[in-house]
Amino acid sequence: MNATRPTSVSVPWCAWSQVSVFHENKIMYVPGKASNAGGVAVSGLEMAQNSQREHWTRKTTDEYLQKIMRDIYGQISADEYESLEQGT
Repeated sequence: MNATRPTSVSVPWCAWSQVSVFHENKIMYVPGKASNAGGVAVSGLEMAQNSQREHWTRKTTDEYLQKIMRDIYGQISADEYESLEQGT
């Protein structure tokens, strides 16, 4: 991998019509909401833990967060792969 060339990018102001530039250059586009999902997910996990009046270990919280982020990445990867294959 070339360290000077990104393999993924999150540009919150990028119009969908401009995403093709990233695809043409084999750069994965990550929507802003997905790239910021970790913080939002942790907040949601904290609220769930508090509402259930439970105490989760750091390990348990991290396992929940990793699953959430894997699911998001899997969906983005599938969408990106399909877009790259179709050339859109």
